[in-house]
Amino acid sequence: MDPFTIGLIARAAPAALRAIAGLLPGRGGEVAGKLATVAEATQGLGADAKRQALEKTVDAMTPDERRELLAVTVELRKVDRESRADELNAETARHAEAQETIRTEIREGSPFARDSRPWIARWSFAAGGAYGLLAELIGKLATANGVAVAGADPAILAALFGPCVWYMTARTIDGFTRQGRTV
Repeated sequence: MDPFTIGLIARAAPAALRAIAGLLPGRGGEVAGKLATVAEATQGLGADAKRQALEKTVDAMTPDERRELLAVTVELRKVDRESRADELNAETARHAEAQETIRTEIREGSPFARDSRPWIARWSFAAGGAYGLLAELIGKLATANGVAVAGADPAILAALFGPCVWYMTARTIDGFTRQGRTV
């Protein structure tokens, strides 16, 4: 059996396999029940041990049971796809709610909250510029006097300019949204 199918069966919960066993008529239900029993027996083991036990079970199946195993894997893939879609929808809903909260806070919040991000960006730019100019000026003056002094440190410049760059990037991205810029 291919590793993807074995991995899919290994990730499936025994309850899901039992539910599929109830859906499939005849031998398909028996095959799903057999896989559920193996999944329950290996629940406390690691992923590799669970995978090996499932591979042994699949190898021991008759050709008729392997044919029914395909129907079980089709149902498992449907369940897996639906569960991933539900997770994605939930994540999308959480993100949309967070964005709406931010927009509402900016629109109706206090002036301090509304103005704090641009204020931080302006001070970040001023601090980074002042540090960069002073450090380079001191470095050039020290070099002119025969003393080796390094100029502005790139890591410190990145830390000082970081909030400003983040704010300007967020403003640029906001400019391309339907609602337009938030602040």
